[in-house]
Amino acid sequence: MVGGFLLRAQRSLKAHAEINSVALHAIGTNIEATLCDMATAAGKFMPRRDCDQIRSMRLRTREAVACGPKENRGSEKDTMMASVMRSSVQWVKHDFSGAYNRKWPHAYFRAHLALDYTIPDRAKPVFEKLFADYRRLRNKTELKIVDIGCSYGVNAALLRSNLDLDDLYAEYLGSSGSLSRRLDIEHRAFFHSCGLRDDIRFVGVDPSFRAVHYARNQGLLEGGIPADLEARDLTVKERCALADADIIISTGCVGYATERTFARVYKAAAASRPWVVVFAMHPFSYHEIATTLREFALETRLVDRFRQRQRRFSTTTERQAILTAMAELGIEDRLERTTGYVYASCYISAPPGEVLYGRTLISAAKSQ
Repeated sequence: MVGGFLLRAQRSLKAHAEINSVALHAIGTNIEATLCDMATAAGKFMPRRDCDQIRSMRLRTREAVACGPKENRGSEKDTMMASVMRSSVQWVKHDFSGAYNRKWPHAYFRAHLALDYTIPDRAKPVFEKLFADYRRLRNKTELKIVDIGCSYGVNAALLRSNLDLDDLYAEYLGSSGSLSRRLDIEHRAFFHSCGLRDDIRFVGVDPSFRAVHYARNQGLLEGGIPADLEARDLTVKERCALADADIIISTGCVGYATERTFARVYKAAAASRPWVVVFAMHPFSYHEIATTLREFALETRLVDRFRQRQRRFSTTTERQAILTAMAELGIEDRLERTTGYVYASCYISAPPGEVLYGRTLISAAKSQ
């Protein structure tokens, strides 16, 4: 695990070699402190010897970039810092992977309920408002939604029915819940009885084969792509499944999925000019994804009033790491400090002029 972290951090530093050695030194010391001291406080995540490797890596990178371009734009420094801080937080944030790729979603819902994971529920009215705006603007009645990080089809279940997340928790985890037993026929019957809307079709993208299979088997997803798009490109068949998408959404994948995944998904759907609506948990940056989407002539807007609770902090170590990272990145942390919950910011990427909420984060690239 540590080796993988070092490789990601090294790639991040090399990718931003335009930052001159003075600027890199200025932010590097603070990153080291957060990276190593936070991880060492967590004990099992990163031994001190690996922190020494990170320091050595930074020193070698400083020497390398000293001979490079002298230009130092603030956005480049911010992007490098966000990328490295993202990697550091990954080592202390709560890990749901033990419950993620199972045949049945009960462990997944149990783990999320323990931390009052609420973002799919809180995002639902925002998505519904934006779906209505998109229908009106594009003169569409039926929508095709691509959900990156779809897991067991939670967003599809909520947005295609009158269910809320508490309903799902009760049905899966309650002793008399309709979904408490592990029987396909009962699960399919339950969702069929909910009267799933057929004017919203979902295609899910997720590395978890079992989760995607479950969501498709219950009729929540029309199509599913069980793939780690950080590691490989889409197949021809998978690209066809994403064609004609109207809106691409995500409520929990930023921090796992990077601009690499979003670029591959958007490229496959680009002909229909879909919107991208993402909730990114603090302190993970959306800047690199927004910059990538800019190449598809999309502008990205940050909508502060759509910010929502994601879940509770899992440990004091996680809380300290996230708050430290937020401070380093200049993210306002008043809500996290006072409520005990991690929040997620809402970003909307769309062709210029189609979405007027919020403030512009990244302007669209000019046509060639």
